[in-house]
Amino acid sequence: NFPTGLSWNPNGQPAESLAEKTTAVFAEINQGSNITANLRKVDKNIPKAPRSPKKQGPPTPNKPDKYTLRKAAKTSLEANKWVVENHENNQEVVIEDTAINQAVYIFNCKNSTIRIKGKVNAVTVDSCVKCGIALDSTVSTVDVVNSKSFALQIFKVTPTIAIDKCDSGEIYLSKDCLGVEILSAKSSSLNVNVPEDLESEETVQDNLSRW
Repeated sequence: NFPTGLSWNPNGQPAESLAEKTTAVFAEINQGSNITANLRKVDKNIPKAPRSPKKQGPPTPNKPDKYTLRKAAKTSLEANKWVVENHENNQEVVIEDTAINQAVYIFNCKNSTIRIKGKVNAVTVDSCVKCGIALDSTVSTVDVVNSKSFALQIFKVTPTIAIDKCDSGEIYLSKDCLGVEILSAKSSSLNVNVPEDLESEETVQDNLSRW
């Protein structure tokens, strides 16, 4: 529909000219595969025009640092074993109401002090850093393994102290504990301290051994 009607273009091309051009276009299409015969070949050596750089998206946000889950501290009696774990900056860890058939296992504590009262069967200190362990007596061995900067004090008696894979340790013995056997393996910077009023330290030195 033409609301204003048709208008004549005095500058238009003659109808015969348009018809000739249309006929020529259809003739080229009907050539089939020969239509590309008149195309110019592209020289591969001609340098390509530089492409505009691709638009970069927004920067990838940095991944947050992994959080270290801190395990809860625990001091509990499980069957015949006292389990002391994951204490940090705690100077008041005390184990009381002990029995001669109970063992004490101290694991992964840092900058803490553990006091063991009474006589227990054995004590093991494992993977602790900057910890002090003070105990009265044991039936068998006090073991310290994989620990750094520890202090061990015996108020009464223990027959054997074994130090394995430790660095920087102080051992304090009572007068009654001078006959203790001290064993060390793969450890460094260990010092044994005896009461100041002793006339000789030869007794303790004779009981030191390494393997």
